[in-house]
Amino acid sequence: DVHVALDAQFGHRQSARVLLDPLIAPHQFFLSTCELDDARSHVNACRSRRSEQAAVAPQLEDDVLDRCEQSFKAADQDRQRARAKAYTVHGIMAIVCRHNVPLFIANLVDPGERHYYAVALIRKVSQHLPGMATLGILYDIACQLDRAMRQVRLMGLSRGHAADTLLQHGYMPELRHRVTWGTSVLHAYGHQWACQLVYHPRKCPGFGFSDGENCERLWSETSDLIPSERLMGPHRREYAIEARLTHLALQHRLGLGTWLTRQLRKVQQRRAVAITNLAQQDVSHDTLRTWWKDQQESQCSLRSCTPLPQCPRCRISSCSKQGLTGSLTMQHSDSRTWSRNMHAWCSSWKPLQLI
Repeated sequence: DVHVALDAQFGHRQSARVLLDPLIAPHQFFLSTCELDDARSHVNACRSRRSEQAAVAPQLEDDVLDRCEQSFKAADQDRQRARAKAYTVHGIMAIVCRHNVPLFIANLVDPGERHYYAVALIRKVSQHLPGMATLGILYDIACQLDRAMRQVRLMGLSRGHAADTLLQHGYMPELRHRVTWGTSVLHAYGHQWACQLVYHPRKCPGFGFSDGENCERLWSETSDLIPSERLMGPHRREYAIEARLTHLALQHRLGLGTWLTRQLRKVQQRRAVAITNLAQQDVSHDTLRTWWKDQQESQCSLRSCTPLPQCPRCRISSCSKQGLTGSLTMQHSDSRTWSRNMHAWCSSWKPLQLI
């Protein structure tokens, strides 16, 4: 029913040397400190319960999600070391609707991009939605938050029953069956291929042509505030950001009719091209859907995307050598023998020359 985009921006920082100033106006977009503290307590409680033999029920295997998590942690650690003490506010995180209208934002008081900021923003938005409304969320690390929401634990119903029940130990259990996660389009290619098969918005049903880059457009429209924000007092800084967001929200709402007309025209053009391309093929729609389902099932693991073996000396690998590599591996179980034979074959191999 609703598409929103989440993202953090570490340019809207506040120096630790500024002095406290009086409150200018009540907050309209910024989350309160109490809301952030509640979300932090909720996340910490969920993580503490995971040590009680919690079982995970994700859409992907753990090795795929761990690879994605390691890549984002490596980038985040560099940011934490660089900005640990110089700033009291390290940036802001925003949640923006499909029509580029900012909904809520939160100050990042930690150097990294912690999960509880996203949890607090999602909870805030869900309070303004009907109880059965579904929510599609596009986020850079959507795969990690989806896994965190799917944390469960097996526990017996009673001492005399052998059957087990699933106790939800993940984030926001009240929203688990109403939320669909997807990665933003430009950040999806930084994930593992198996992760893209599940969380890419073009491959995930329900997102249509939503790209999840609404927050990036918001950062572009507020980038001129960054130099002055660093030396402003906390309340003056928040007032300046909220004044800009109020103006942008009004402008986007006034231009919503033009935006919808433009998007509808683009969708109709893409639909006509897709129908023409499908009509030129000799494959039915059901067959294509079956092939796509088979591809997802066969490639949604890290082992299925493992690169071909390489020669340990030449570092050469090619699809044309896969058969020979397999035969060498079967004939010579000894690693030294396999290495020597593989290197001899690589040295004698020459690519085909076109005359």
